[in-house]
Amino acid sequence: MRLNELPSHCPECHDPLSKVLRPKPQMQRKAVLLIVIGAALCVPWGLVTVPLVDAWAEELRRGLVRLVVVFVTALLPAIVAGAIAFRLPQVLRIQCRGCGWSSVEPFEPLR
Repeated sequence: MRLNELPSHCPECHDPLSKVLRPKPQMQRKAVLLIVIGAALCVPWGLVTVPLVDAWAEELRRGLVRLVVVFVTALLPAIVAGAIAFRLPQVLRIQCRGCGWSSVEPFEPLR
């Protein structure tokens, strides 16, 4: 559904929907959950991989380069989860203030 195709009246109570408070495209709930899971996995993943990468990066002898290599490795689950989550389609959440009717519609950007 595109923004110009949004209903102007509630299908349940036929009250007009607000034209001022139009819904904005949002991430799906499963996309947000995927980002949270990716962020939560950073801690155990980092506890396992940081010592291994740090030992390998010992040869670099440069503090900043070593630090970047270790942190990128620790953040790898969040980077992968975020890339997948941002590829999922966005949705529009529409709600009537009068009767409480709500709908979640897939958002199609203008091309």
